Amino acid sequence: MDKRLYPRVNETVSIKFLLGEKVYLGTVTDFSEKGMLIHSALKFPLEWSSSFEVLLIVKDRRITVPVKILRLLEFEHYYNSIAVEVYEPPKEYLDFVESSRSRDRIHREETNGFI
Repeated sequence: MDKRLYPRVNETVSIKFLLGEKVYLGTVTDFSEKGMLIHSALKFPLEWSSSFEVLLIVKDRRITVPVKILRLLEFEHYYNSIAVEVYEPPKEYLDFVESSRSRDRIHREETNGFI
């Protein structure tokens, strides 16, 4: 049984995010109104701030989303993915999630649940 309050959308979106004074590139997958999974070639150090802003780049739109780190995910001894909570999501982000969820739902119906 899924214990998430908001169903996740499985879509890959390019992002930029600022940590300290540096801008990094990454991708977001598995996202909802209240959270997302961020992947990057960057190996996240454990001492980074627990909150930052993500810039989603969606077609011709740029959406800034404030997030808090929930956990770092380790792969081959590197923390290169992080699960984050979205707090105070802007309306543009909520609209983006809903439109992505609608596309995902239509795709699942067209493929009988096989993606």
